Amino acid sequence: MLARLLLVVPAVLALAIPAQAAFAAAPGIHAHRGGPVVQGKPRFGEETIGAFRNAARHGFVLEVDSKLTEDRVPVAVHDATLDRTTNCSGEVRTVTLAELRGCRTDVLGSPGSGLPTRAARRPARILTVQQVLVFAKRAGGQVNLEINNVPNDPDFDPSNAYANRVMDAVIASGIPRRQLIIQAFSRRASTWPGSGCRGCVRACWPSRRSTSPTCRPRTTGTTPSSRRSGL
Repeated sequence: MLARLLLVVPAVLALAIPAQAAFAAAPGIHAHRGGPVVQGKPRFGEETIGAFRNAARHGFVLEVDSKLTEDRVPVAVHDATLDRTTNCSGEVRTVTLAELRGCRTDVLGSPGSGLPTRAARRPARILTVQQVLVFAKRAGGQVNLEINNVPNDPDFDPSNAYANRVMDAVIASGIPRRQLIIQAFSRRASTWPGSGCRGCVRACWPSRRSTSPTCRPRTTGTTPSSRRSGL
């Protein structure tokens, strides 16, 4: 229910802001996990740059997931593990970003969805969330960013720390607020500024006159314990 509410908030705010009138005028088509399947055929790997470019070219909203590496960098991966979509194995939280750069998304389509898949001739690099947001900013595309801090996942963090790390990537990307929708699975991960949610992560956005944020997210709580897993 919360995720649905978070999706509605930007559209509601847009009704009151002329600059966002076009966004509020009609519901957008969201390219789930980047839109790896096109007209029933596997064309791209999940959340790869090829998928996002294709989605942006068609004017679709770019849906991107976020998982944290061992060194707490948000990356565009849906699962808690790497096994389903890449040539690596193990939990995302057990590898650093540098180690993850050796992994590739080697399957086209969305394995496990029931839709067709096939091996990728040119396996794609795994993107950071910041890279996706920078691309969307330059392309002028809308983004639906999901904070994948899921209670049933092994990397679940009940504090605000997970969401704060994702918001750090949002701020660093410089993406305008009007281009971004944020959804989450936890009330504590609610990141929409001015939501009035007590105890929620504090999201700080650059002002219109400056490229620097006016405040910083606060990080609280502890991070999940890690265990090393070979790639």
